[in-house]
Amino acid sequence: MRIVPDPKKDIGFRVMSYFHYAADVGIVTVETMEEAERALAG
Repeated sequence: MRIVPDPKKDIGFRVMSYFHYAADVGIVTVETMEEAERALAG
């Protein structure tokens, strides 16, 4: 779970994820803590 307030800045995290995480690792990027809590709850 990543919280990135400005989605345009996510490109670096996305590229980094290809090299640091296995293909079966799910990554969720949201803009606020509230969105993160909803994603984790549901």
